[in-house]
Order: sequence, then C-alpha cells, then structure tokens
Amino acid sequence: MKRNLHAGKHLNGGLSLNILTDDEVNEIHLGTLEILETTGLFIEGEEALDCFENAGATGGYERAMKKARYILENHKPEPLPDNVLARIRSIVIETEAEMGIDHTK
Repeated sequence: MKRNLHAGKHLNGGLSLNILTDDEVNEIHLGTLEILETTGLFIEGEEALDCFENAGATGGYERAMKKARYILENHKPEPLPDNVLARIRSIVIETEAEMGIDHTK
C-alpha cells in the first residue's frame, strides 16, 4: 500500500507568504480595536451612516449629549467654603453698584 505523501500536513493549494504569526495578527487586531474605540472613525457616506444607525450605532453628538445629561442629573458638587462665597458676593455687589443696580428699594 502506498501512503499519501501529504498525510498530516496542512496544504494551502496555492502560493502563500506568511509574514506575520497568528499572535502578531492578533496584536494588530487588538491595537486596531483600541484605536477605533478611543479615536473613532469619521464616516461621511449616507449609505454607510444609515447602515451603522440601523445597527444601533450612535454618533459623537448623541454620546456627548447623553454624557452631559448624566453629569447634569447626577453631579453633586461640594459646597464652596464661606470665604469663597463671601468673595463672590462682594464681586456681585461691586458689579451691581457699577451698573447702577440697587436692591435696597
């Protein structure tokens, strides 16, 4: 019985040039995902934008508005110290006097 000359070997059937290892390809893939996540992507084409929107993607404006709403609804600033409040009040009083605003009436 004659054995198969290619038994146990992975053959490509065509010309192949493997410059990168699987690990290197994976590192490039992960780096690409990181760049896309942090930097983003600018897309102008209406068809492409519709495709992304139909898949549930949001643009920078929508994400910024959502984040701004969250901050405005949830941020609880620390109260200002008394000396800072007094200084702000003195600036307001001084400015009102310069503008002729009188609150004593």
